[in-house]
Amino acid sequence: MNGTADQTLTTDTALQTPVQTTVDIGNGPFWLFSNGEEVDKAAFLQEKQRLQQQFDAGGYVHIGWTEEQVQARLLSLKEQYPEGTVVGICSAGAGKILSGLYGNPSSFRVGWVAQGEDDVLMTVDGCVPRRSICDRSTMKSSIRVGDMVSIKNSEGLGHDMVVLSRSDDGITVVESNWGGDKKMHWGDFISWEKLATSLVYVWHYEY
Repeated sequence: MNGTADQTLTTDTALQTPVQTTVDIGNGPFWLFSNGEEVDKAAFLQEKQRLQQQFDAGGYVHIGWTEEQVQARLLSLKEQYPEGTVVGICSAGAGKILSGLYGNPSSFRVGWVAQGEDDVLMTVDGCVPRRSICDRSTMKSSIRVGDMVSIKNSEGLGHDMVVLSRSDDGITVVESNWGGDKKMHWGDFISWEKLATSLVYVWHYEY
């Protein structure tokens, strides 16, 4: 790791009760995501409760967490994927880290609810949405811990990384397969200058 700013990673942040974002699901009709079956409101809410319990028990990042809480959860994954663990290509490594942070979003989608002219997809309360950032001019102000950043590697292909920390000089990341070794690496530093010239896009998680 290089860079002159303090790159200390906090691991002792106490996780607080997450903020819930309950949505009024209206009067339906209701369809379950798992099989497309149309069900009544009671069955829909029962499935939502079952998935909610799985989501909460998994300890995944919820909407309302602080960046320090997300960092603590992120660093706890190092026990599961320590330095040098063979995980595959970069997208596979990033996928394992992101699933450990936020859960697999498909697993926590309850289903669709008809609301007026539209069908609205409902997830469990607190499930963190993401959006793509491709504008390099807003990159530095937007990227934070837990985001996935894709940059061009030496072959000009996208290389996916997850942000561990950020400073005035750049970001520190967890990544896999840099140089083709298919192994997990924690703590590599990427300067803002390098990001400005090589950024492909960012998946920004809105916790």
